[in-house]
Amino acid sequence: MEEKGIIYKWVEKMAVHLQKEENKRLIQLYVIDPILNHVLDRVFPYIILTCALFSLLVILVGMTFVIILLKVPNNGLVTAASVLSQPIPIG
Repeated sequence: MEEKGIIYKWVEKMAVHLQKEENKRLIQLYVIDPILNHVLDRVFPYIILTCALFSLLVILVGMTFVIILLKVPNNGLVTAASVLSQPIPIG
C-alpha cells in the first residue's frame, strides 16, 4: 500500500511539473522538435517517391482509359444515352 502511494505521489508531482508552460516549452524545444525533425528528414524521400509513383499510376490509368476508348468501335456499342433516347412502347 505504501509503495502505491509513493508512486502515485511521484506521478502526480511529475504531472504538475509537466503542466508548467516553461517545462512544456523546454520539452518541445529539446525533445519533441528534434525527434520530429529527424523522423521527417528520414521519411521525406519516401513521401516524395510515393507521390511520384501515385502520379505515374494516375497518368497510366488515364492513358489506358483513353486507349481503350479510341480502340472500341462505336458502331456496335450500346450506350445508356442511346437506350434512354428511344421511346418506350406502351401496350
